[in-house]
Amino acid sequence: MKPKRSGKGRKTPVAKRAGVRPAAPRRKARAATRAAAAPRASSRDPRDLHPELARRWELARSAFASRHPELAQVFLTQSYRSAQDQAADYARGRTAPGKVVTNAQPGQSLHNYYPALAFDIAFRSGKTLHWEVELFRQFAVLAKSFGLEWGGDWKSFKDNPHFQPPGYTWRMAKQGIEPAFRVNA
Repeated sequence: MKPKRSGKGRKTPVAKRAGVRPAAPRRKARAATRAAAAPRASSRDPRDLHPELARRWELARSAFASRHPELAQVFLTQSYRSAQDQAADYARGRTAPGKVVTNAQPGQSLHNYYPALAFDIAFRSGKTLHWEVELFRQFAVLAKSFGLEWGGDWKSFKDNPHFQPPGYTWRMAKQGIEPAFRVNA
């Protein structure tokens, strides 16, 4: 489309003057495919995390193991989560028995995008699982030093097992916007 000069000396595309909406800016191809619904099984595999998030998970996990060898050790309980599993989690405490475990409907969790943009953790020693808040706090100190946001810091819905890129939302993921990490790890 050939631009023409508007009355104020600026070039204005013909389509804009005619009321035609310009095309939306293109996002990176990889980011655009992230929001596409891909039928896949839920996972706790770090290879299903966004590559930078997986790298920071590994740094935090390794640092925790080095600093706290006497404590129960951290492991991933969730990386990618399918829409079906998200719907089941959302139903808990609402239309299904149990306590409410999430406020996120399918598509409203960073776990629902591929590669996953969030991970959940727990702790174990041998075959025993540990959910003590103090363990999550100790891991969160390290994870935040590697530029991650901790769900335990949230005001409205504390999610101690949850970590994600700082300031990043599911709406950003849906638009295909790549996460930015504040700290260079």
